[in-house]
Amino acid sequence: MKIAPLFAWYDLWVGAFWDGAKRRLFILPIPCCGVVIDFTPRPRTALEMAMDAVKAERRRQIEVEGWDTDHDDEHEDGELLKAAVIYLWHGTDREIALRPSDWLGCKNGVPMGWPWDDVWWKPKDRRSNLIRAGALCLAEKERIHRKCLMPWTAHVQHKLDIVLRELAALPNETGVA
Repeated sequence: MKIAPLFAWYDLWVGAFWDGAKRRLFILPIPCCGVVIDFTPRPRTALEMAMDAVKAERRRQIEVEGWDTDHDDEHEDGELLKAAVIYLWHGTDREIALRPSDWLGCKNGVPMGWPWDDVWWKPKDRRSNLIRAGALCLAEKERIHRKCLMPWTAHVQHKLDIVLRELAALPNETGVA
């Protein structure tokens, strides 16, 4: 929604008018002076769409997988962020990251530093890995807020920002970044 002043020296009309085609409301409380309220929705940015995808994955993790806040609070040694960074690495545009069997430091296809059992390592395509990384960053950020460990929030937010920028740079379904 956008509000702009209106001066129409030629118009002595007083009242309100709705332009349905352009989705604008004209209000002139006195002759010649008024406001225009534009209700046309602004296009969503790539970063907003990336954040929506991350939030949807986080919701799915809670509702479908059952990884709620109590479960997240059990991971006090930064496991959520470690997993997020590993998924972030596997969501980058580096071919070597996507071939873990060739990558130095992998054991049975599981990257070195993976914080959980091997069965929980489930990489997918680049976009999915980035979305998972973002959801894990979001879970860690929420955990830090609940535990009042505010100095660590910036570190987690930095990782989340990297994930969102990477996601926003990916082409969407129409092939446009």
